[in-house]
Amino acid sequence: MLSKNKKQLLVFPLFALGFMAMPMSLHAEEQDSIQTNPIEQVVIRSYVPQRPTAPSIGQPTALTWITSRDLSQYRMQSITDLTGRVPSLFVPDYGSKRSAAIYLRGSGARSSGQTIGLYVDGVPVLNKSGFNFDIPGITGVEVLRGPQGTLYGRNAMSGIINYYTRSAFDQPGGEAKLTAGSHRLLRGSVEQAFRLSDKVGLSYGLSGTTRRGYFYNETRQAYQDSLRMVGGFAKLEYRPTEQLEMALSLSGDYVQQGGFPYRTDDPRTKQPLPLSADAPESYKRHTATLRYLLSYKWGGVQLQSATSYQYLFDETQMDMDALPLSYFHVTQGLREHGLTQEFILKNLRGERPSRYDWSVGLFGYHDAKRVEAPVTFSYGGLSALINQAMAALKQRVPAMPSLVYYDATRSDRTNANDFRMPDWGLALYHESAYHLTPAWT
Repeated sequence: MLSKNKKQLLVFPLFALGFMAMPMSLHAEEQDSIQTNPIEQVVIRSYVPQRPTAPSIGQPTALTWITSRDLSQYRMQSITDLTGRVPSLFVPDYGSKRSAAIYLRGSGARSSGQTIGLYVDGVPVLNKSGFNFDIPGITGVEVLRGPQGTLYGRNAMSGIINYYTRSAFDQPGGEAKLTAGSHRLLRGSVEQAFRLSDKVGLSYGLSGTTRRGYFYNETRQAYQDSLRMVGGFAKLEYRPTEQLEMALSLSGDYVQQGGFPYRTDDPRTKQPLPLSADAPESYKRHTATLRYLLSYKWGGVQLQSATSYQYLFDETQMDMDALPLSYFHVTQGLREHGLTQEFILKNLRGERPSRYDWSVGLFGYHDAKRVEAPVTFSYGGLSALINQAMAALKQRVPAMPSLVYYDATRSDRTNANDFRMPDWGLALYHESAYHLTPAWT
């Protein structure tokens, strides 16, 4: 994590008035051949589980570290904002926050599965539907590019993204931000970290975002990609001795947004038609994650433990035909309860690093998911499709009788889909490193 205290409040109206009142002068700055660019200190916390035999920043792997200054300077609020700041990483922002397709070095998965893992304080996020979140208190983002499956296991074929949250011991202080923009965008956040005593620290934060949207639906007479979202976190840390460290944290978010502003093309002109879906298209999500981290050192050995409970509920509504007439509409709901546990045992590197370093770990998880996805076929759309097909067949075979689909009840048809998908896994891993010279391992 990073050691820098910041307190800032962005109040745009006052800033604009003050800026306009200032005398301004422009001049060409001579290029200095010798420039000093200070960088922020990077602190790797010991109680956050570290799998390699050395901190990631010292590993022979392609690594990008995004500091808290970078997060603030480039207005990075979610995982989609990492695009353009991390080499070979592309996270498209489309559809809704349910869509979290991550591509790293050309490898990724769009609809199902994942090839990149996301970790928050050493705890994996089990479902990628919860990847796209806005939670204050993130002080650093670490991206490991390339296969990491040896130490991280599943979902690490392309790389790993690590989020680190604020610590009251390493980065006390607080900050508040307020941002306003076009399309009625308003975003605010506040976070604070402080010590309750020499051994106890508390950090917390809250953020909220509201937006009218960019894409107007002509049929529903409303913006289809509106957004309302709130997220927060709280972390309690306890360090009774230099050998023992513990942290208990809770984070979560609530998302309510319009989604999927997809348009069809005119078959004659090949130009996109106005946005005209008649059925509701939206995405709602509730998430909550409880994490317990423990680190204990004795006799040149360190034991780390990471325990988590993860809850996710989301509901997706989509007009599958994207037309002003009612044909097909799906409502998909996901409810998930996940448990993870990991133990890591490794040697400690002292002032004089040993030639041999090792680490061994045990990881297990259980992920209980239930998905309900009823598809509704409206009577008007269904009868129109069937009767159009019958009329076309009648033109080809004039001798056949005229057939018309008709339902006296004029009721819609629903195809119910209910899936229970429990998943679990257990992994044991080990890494040894022998240092021949300072440059060769």
